[in-house]
Amino acid sequence: MLALTDTQFERIEALERQRFGAALAPVLAGIWPAVAERLGPRWPAFVASAVERAAGHGIAACGPQADFVALCGLWGASFDARPGFEWAAEILRSPRLDGRLKVHQLLARARAELPATGPLNRPGFDAALQRSAVIVAALERATGVFADMPDPTPLVTCDLATVRLAVGTGEPLTLQDAPAEPLSLAVLAPTTLKLAVDALGGCGRHPELRHDGPAGRLQRRGADARRLALPLPAPREAEPGLTGIAHSPGPALHQFTVGTCGVREAGAPFRSLAVSVQAFARTAWQLGLHHGDWPATRWPEPEPLVPAALQLRLEADGREVDTALWQPQWLDLQAQWRKGLDKLFNAWARGVEQPTLEAESRLLAGQARLAWAWRETPEGIAMQASGRIDLTAAALDLRLAGQLRWGDSLAELRLQASGQSLWQQEVDPTTPLESVACSWCHPLTLTLLPCLTGDPALLHARPGLTGALAGKAGLRPRPDGRGHQWFCRIELEPVLLPLSRLDPVLGEQRETRPLLPALTLLDWSAG
Repeated sequence: MLALTDTQFERIEALERQRFGAALAPVLAGIWPAVAERLGPRWPAFVASAVERAAGHGIAACGPQADFVALCGLWGASFDARPGFEWAAEILRSPRLDGRLKVHQLLARARAELPATGPLNRPGFDAALQRSAVIVAALERATGVFADMPDPTPLVTCDLATVRLAVGTGEPLTLQDAPAEPLSLAVLAPTTLKLAVDALGGCGRHPELRHDGPAGRLQRRGADARRLALPLPAPREAEPGLTGIAHSPGPALHQFTVGTCGVREAGAPFRSLAVSVQAFARTAWQLGLHHGDWPATRWPEPEPLVPAALQLRLEADGREVDTALWQPQWLDLQAQWRKGLDKLFNAWARGVEQPTLEAESRLLAGQARLAWAWRETPEGIAMQASGRIDLTAAALDLRLAGQLRWGDSLAELRLQASGQSLWQQEVDPTTPLESVACSWCHPLTLTLLPCLTGDPALLHARPGLTGALAGKAGLRPRPDGRGHQWFCRIELEPVLLPLSRLDPVLGEQRETRPLLPALTLLDWSAG
């Protein structure tokens, strides 16, 4: 296989132009005898120079080069630099026109300026160009180096004049030129994209519309592509429970392309238009929650679990949606909290004698309502939520009791953490869902009563007890990124007791007794 370098290819193109220019001079002399006679012996050099100037303007094909020579004969060798021909210079310098289209527009302007009758008239000009095209096609094959180049198809005016787009009943967008950036639209679906195309001329195949969407590809051509109303269905919703709060399927992508040959007799071609449409489901979701209280519990023999009352109602556009996948997650909150209290009691029993734990607790008790949907905003389509939270995030009263021993000294020990945190919050479309939350911290209080055991040394608590029940509840993003979920997390900070033992003989002894380690009592989520 023969590979040519860029330098070698440029030399071959220069050789082709020389051979073509030399062979073109006598051919055009017979087609344009008046011009050839006026230039006399300068005619071959005039043709060769015009061919080189055509190549300098990006006009590489032989047929357009021959037509450019004819224009130079009509208007002069450097007509594009003469006063009154500024329009020609604009055409030849345009980066949006290829070489063939530049000559096509120059010829259209020449026809417009020629008279219908006279020595050099419009019909005679067209007839001469037609004779030239036939002869030049054969001449191109004879003088060219590459023998397998196909004959170019003649240019026919075929371009977009105006394109109007409208979504649903909205105001139409009118385009008379291709936008500098690809056109991208975001819409709420289901809706309809209305498309109206006004074309210049037509090659019989254009305008051509292609629609690539989730359902496949649709193609329309010619008259069938000029006026269309294309449905944009809503994306399919995921199964309720598999997604979270404030989640709806991402947009369905629709790609529309309106194409033509991009040939017009004046001005830069519109050529084609590409429109990308993101269709978001306009489904409106509503969630209603009512969660009841829990009974008090006492360890080491806790009572059987009695589930709290729970009501969950989820609606999509007013239609009730099954919440069977969400109900067990909420009912599991009480069971997980019971396991956390089991862990707390077991840790407590390792440090004291005769341990007991009494717990009165309410977590996320009360009611809440939330609504969410994709909505139109000044910045585009955005997921927005609203609603009201009226919950008791945590109402806790934990009482730990037992006997603390140091040597032969004994004391009755009681720890208590109690408090109530109300979660009352309005949620509006501007509220980040990560900020829909409530946190609390309930410090531990201590009671230590020395016991009479016959040992004269008594136990006393010194200041500096550490430890608290800290928690947070609210909404957070799901790990899979599909919306948000409810969560509640409660942790016990390490409990350290500064302790002293007062002995009448030995005096005071001090130590810091670790009563409870750091524990995660609850890490629950639902939705």
